[in-house]
Amino acid sequence: MKRILLAIILILPALGFGVDFSGFVDSTFSYVERNDNSVLTNIFTSYPNYSFYSTLKLSAKGDNFSVVGRAFVDYVSLTNSFYFDEFYLNFSVFDLVSFKVGRQVLGFGVGYLWNPANSFDLPKDLFSMDKYRIGVDAIKVNFDFSKFTDVPFNISTFLLPPVWEANSKIDLSYSKVGAYSYVFINPFEFGFTAGYQRLTNDREDVAFGVFCSVDVLGSIVGVEASASRKNEVFFINQGGQITNYSDFFIQSLVTFNRRISEKSFLVFEYYYNNFGFSNEEVDRLFDTLKTNVFVLSKFYDRFTPGNLSKNNVFVGVSWEVIENLGVSLSALCNLDRLGVLLYPVVSYSISDNFDVSFEVSLNFASDKRSEISEAIYKNFYSLRFVGYF
Repeated sequence: MKRILLAIILILPALGFGVDFSGFVDSTFSYVERNDNSVLTNIFTSYPNYSFYSTLKLSAKGDNFSVVGRAFVDYVSLTNSFYFDEFYLNFSVFDLVSFKVGRQVLGFGVGYLWNPANSFDLPKDLFSMDKYRIGVDAIKVNFDFSKFTDVPFNISTFLLPPVWEANSKIDLSYSKVGAYSYVFINPFEFGFTAGYQRLTNDREDVAFGVFCSVDVLGSIVGVEASASRKNEVFFINQGGQITNYSDFFIQSLVTFNRRISEKSFLVFEYYYNNFGFSNEEVDRLFDTLKTNVFVLSKFYDRFTPGNLSKNNVFVGVSWEVIENLGVSLSALCNLDRLGVLLYPVVSYSISDNFDVSFEVSLNFASDKRSEISEAIYKNFYSLRFVGYF
C-alpha cells in the first residue's frame, strides 16, 4: 500500500493537474557523546555512539489536496520506515463551509516551539532542520464568516478519531473533539480553543485555551494560555505510587519574534508548564527509575526539554553572515533546575539546491535533576548534507 501511495506522489505532477512537486534528500552523520551519569543511559545500554541516516521527503500539493511523505533509512541499525506528514483532501461549500479530511497540521496558536493552547497537534522537533510536525488524522470543518464581518473571522471544529487496534473496545465515542475561533482586527489576532476526549478509564480530558498576537513595529509579540485536565500525565506521590493529575492546570507562553531578512530572524519564548515537577517529585521519579525501569513508559516524554520543569526559556537566532553562509543558535534553558541545551549550526549553500551544515548539541546542567542533565547523550556533533528539488 505504501508503495502505491508513493507512486501516486511521483505520478501526479506528470498528469498535469497543477500540482506543486518538491522535496529534499537529507543525509546526516553524527557522533554521539554518551552521558554516563544519566538514569536513561543505564536503561538504554545499547544506544550507539554514532548514527548515519538519510531522509527522503516528497511533497505534492494542489488546490484541493496535499500529500507529504518521508522515507527514513538508518544505516547503523539497518532499519527503514515510511510515514506521511500530510495526506488530506479539502473542499468548500458555498464559500462559507470548507472541509479538510485526512492527516493534517491544524496549526493554530502563536508559539514557535511550544503551543500550550493547541493540545491537538504533535509537538515540534527542536532538532529538525525545518521544525516540522507530523500531522494528525482529523476531520476539520471550517466556517468562514469574513464576508459578513468585514474582518477575517473563522470558527473551526474538528474530530480526531482514536487509533484502531485489533480486539479493542475503543470506538468513535473515544474520539478527541475540539473547536477554535479566530479573528483578526488589525494589528491584533485573537483565538479561543476548546477540546474534549473521553478516556477508557471513565475519565475525561478537557482543555480550554486562548491566544493573541500583535505586530509591533515589525515584531510579533504573542501570548498563549490554557487550562487543561490531562489524565494521561502521571507523577509519583509521596507514598511512591504512580498516579495521575485530576485537576485543571495552567500552561502559558509569551513569545517574541522578528524577521530581520529572508534568512535572518530572532525568536524568544518563555513557557510556564504547571504540569512540570517540583524538586521533590523529580527526586521520587529518579529514585523509582533506579529500582523499577518498567515505569519509564509512563514518564519517557518527561525527559523532553520543557516537560519536566515548570519554567522554560527558548531563544533562537539565525543570521546570514555573508551570501550563502549562515549561522544559527538555539538555546533551551530550564530555570527550575538550571540546565541549558545549546544547538549551534553553521550552514553553507553550495548551490541553490544543495546545502551542507555542521551542527552541534551541547548540554550544560548545574543541577542533576534537570531533564537536560538526564539526556541520553551529553553532546553530539553532526554533518548534514541536503539536496533540494
